[in-house]
Amino acid sequence: MHFNLPDQLALEVAGYDQTRKKLAAAMAAEDAKNKKKRQTFPCGRPSNMFPKHVIKDSDWEVTVEQLNKEKAPDKFHLFTKPVFGQEPEPIAVVYYHRQLWVAAWLPPNGSKLLQSKDDSYIYGLTIAYRDTAAARKQCTDTYIPNRRTLGKYMFNQHDESMMLPRVKDGRSYWYRKTILMTQDDIMDGYTANYWKDPNRSEHHLKSYGKTWQMYRAVQKWENQLSKDIPQFKGGSNDDIFTRRDAENSEFENIKINGSWTNGLAINSDGDPASNWIGMNVLSVDPQHVLVPSEEVPLMKAMEKHGVTPIPVQMRHMRTLAGGPHCVSTDLVREGTLERYD
Repeated sequence: MHFNLPDQLALEVAGYDQTRKKLAAAMAAEDAKNKKKRQTFPCGRPSNMFPKHVIKDSDWEVTVEQLNKEKAPDKFHLFTKPVFGQEPEPIAVVYYHRQLWVAAWLPPNGSKLLQSKDDSYIYGLTIAYRDTAAARKQCTDTYIPNRRTLGKYMFNQHDESMMLPRVKDGRSYWYRKTILMTQDDIMDGYTANYWKDPNRSEHHLKSYGKTWQMYRAVQKWENQLSKDIPQFKGGSNDDIFTRRDAENSEFENIKINGSWTNGLAINSDGDPASNWIGMNVLSVDPQHVLVPSEEVPLMKAMEKHGVTPIPVQMRHMRTLAGGPHCVSTDLVREGTLERYD
């Protein structure tokens, strides 16, 4: 006859029976093994955060499994494509940092799989975090802040109407959103490097400390992105979209400072011209002088001394670092004197 003791009694007896003691130890080891096995994806197992024509589902699954096994500073992966005779070219990057998954990619321009609508975006970005107590402590924040308008964001986890969409992904619920950043978004002021700083707080990647290797991988992708974006000479990595904003590309609005200028003399205030540049007038003859039209007090002073000022419009004077005298040159013409107005 075979019978099993009640669980509580079996635990009491196990302390005196060596056979039962070994059996209990084996069962405990098996439970620990199964528990560890169940934690294969402690960071979560999100579905493909890239378009399938950028990163295949099979490659994504391998990457997610690997990132879950890595230690915190190494939870990143840079996807590349081979280029004949050159170093592999970065096309996408993903990392897991403080409960947040971030994936960024370049649109495969020229691919037959792309529809005309998708071909217009500059880069793609997906941010996601699993809806758990631990994640909510570190990910309840604002995301994709606007650089032009203070307090403006694409998503705000403090405002129910602006939160990241909550979706079911596998067995878990996630807060997740994919963004295709377009020229219109850039024009609207969304010009920050969101792939390494999605919210300017908890998830900012630093080039030093524990995240330096992660930062370095993301930077390689960023360098590839910036190759196809026109930039002002001398601009920094934080300003790679400045020239994509048509407003900044208007000549009178080009920012002149120590970084963007090339060969211009800059004064201590970062201006390419002196505060007295309006006095840089051009004498036509002893009685007539060309003067910037906005220099009204100067023209009145000249009139008091018998000099006739001729106002000229020079809205680019400060950008050109000179007044009527320094931005003009003498011409020697052949033929008779003629009027060209």
